[in-house]
Amino acid sequence: MSRLSIHFCVLSLFSSVFACNVPVFRYALERWSPDPYPAFLFYKGELDVKAKEIIEWVNTADGVDAPIRNLYIEPLDVDKLEDEVLLKIYKEQKNEQLPLLVVMFPPQSRIPGPLWSGPLSKEAIEKISESPARREVVNRILKGDSSVWVLIECGDKAKDDAAEKKFKEEFVELKKVLQLPAQNELDFADGTGADSQAGSGIPLKLEFSLVRISRKDPLESIFIDMLMKTESDLFEHVGQPMAFPIFGRGRVLYAYIGKGINSDTIYEACAFLTGACSCQVKEQNPGTDLLLSVDWENVVSGSVVVDRALPPLSGAGDLITKQGTSKPGSVSENTVRQYAFAKEAFSKGSGTEGGGPLTLGNPLMPKDESLLDEAPMDEEMAGPTVAGESRSSLARNLVITIGILLGLMMLGTLLVKK
Repeated sequence: MSRLSIHFCVLSLFSSVFACNVPVFRYALERWSPDPYPAFLFYKGELDVKAKEIIEWVNTADGVDAPIRNLYIEPLDVDKLEDEVLLKIYKEQKNEQLPLLVVMFPPQSRIPGPLWSGPLSKEAIEKISESPARREVVNRILKGDSSVWVLIECGDKAKDDAAEKKFKEEFVELKKVLQLPAQNELDFADGTGADSQAGSGIPLKLEFSLVRISRKDPLESIFIDMLMKTESDLFEHVGQPMAFPIFGRGRVLYAYIGKGINSDTIYEACAFLTGACSCQVKEQNPGTDLLLSVDWENVVSGSVVVDRALPPLSGAGDLITKQGTSKPGSVSENTVRQYAFAKEAFSKGSGTEGGGPLTLGNPLMPKDESLLDEAPMDEEMAGPTVAGESRSSLARNLVITIGILLGLMMLGTLLVKK
């Protein structure tokens, strides 16, 4: 049974209790903000004016020239650095020329080791966050594609052509057999269902497409590395074509490799993405968020999803935190959510000598709350910042409780039958 099949089984236990008729890909586009990528700038002495300007340019994330929304640079003076975890990250880099920028994956992704490291420059930031293939993926998502599959060539033209042909054939068939969930007017802002373009102007439709890239393309090298590092063993299969379905605000599912590119696996992934969103909490869904130069909050300004309050639970007041609306990319949000979380995550292992897969508990809060002392937390950071996820704590506990009850009922039924 594949990982996605197991995920289907788990979510099916809760779907009748906590579900809406908005497809997964659309809910993700409107409600799931990308996880932030922490970047550490190691230096000695004093940073020059140019470096400070670049840091401000990245961290303010405001205006049309802002390079990226889910990246924050934390400058660290090596001579004053006492934190063993951060020192370990610095010492593991082969390039010792300072200042040195090391971009890590979001702690929520549980991916140890850096995405990229090198000298700090505007050109480097643009290369990290931009590429032709990524722009094409984003453009297609904003035109309404349910998912955009990125096919990384292996270099064997026959294999690569066969994989591309298979995808295109399956996409045609899937549009015939798959259907968007039956629309419930309560789930949509204007009640018009599958044809709705309410607010955002992005059509809600069934559409799958493919973007093919070469491993030898220098403009896509960082993008390819980003995709390849989403799973620990993908570099062992570079001799096979490899495909990654991307949806929402740049979230990627598992890789499909060689013979794994077949009718069943493609159907499974596309059926999941176009099915009803059974679990609205992003961290409880499969996938990894990518680093993209997109202002999602503005380009997806409208919504077809209606927020509906859950019925109150007796004694649940302590589960509800004060919710805020802090601006994505703000310094306070990034400092708390990236730097503190990163320290907790990296302490589990990073680089070539890491301790294996990272195991954070609640990905929205470090286990050691003293880590939050590293940066001020304003009132706006008291709760989740993503619209539509403000009920995460309450909903998560409700789902877990119901799931346990269902499990006990199923176990009791099996025992009675025996």
